[in-house]
Amino acid sequence: MRRFILVTLLFPLYSSAQSFAGRQTTVSVQGTIQMPSMVSINVISAIQSISINSFEEITSGKIYQSFFQLHVKSNKAWTVSAMTNTQHLSSITIAGTQKIPANILSLKAEPGNDFVHLSNQPVALFHNVNNQIENTYKVDLKIDGLLNYYGGDYTYNIIFIVSAR
Repeated sequence: MRRFILVTLLFPLYSSAQSFAGRQTTVSVQGTIQMPSMVSINVISAIQSISINSFEEITSGKIYQSFFQLHVKSNKAWTVSAMTNTQHLSSITIAGTQKIPANILSLKAEPGNDFVHLSNQPVALFHNVNNQIENTYKVDLKIDGLLNYYGGDYTYNIIFIVSAR
């Protein structure tokens, strides 16, 4: 008896969204979904030090192909920019007392882009060309000829920035 009473009480609650005599009933639910723009970048460099070893490299410069590998994750269109943290390379030896401008460094995202000279202001390198959430790019590094500068050891700091467009 108790089960019959319980089923009798619950049955109207269960069937409240059902229709009688073949009519259709519709119930809708509204809500919000918060999804921010998300972008991230990871940079890998297989080479940590750069060597200028010949007069040809001092005169003409040197290109390191695939010097950096950039992995970008984003749920929105994005742009990757790069900059140096100072206007000049930093000397780490007494021999390197001359200020070498940071714009002797330039980057090119493969494939097909031109080299872009770096400065202490962000410059756009490339942007997404597809709708994939994850993309990996190889970036070439070019050092212009250093004919007018003294020898020495210098450090550089390249900052990569990814931003939603």
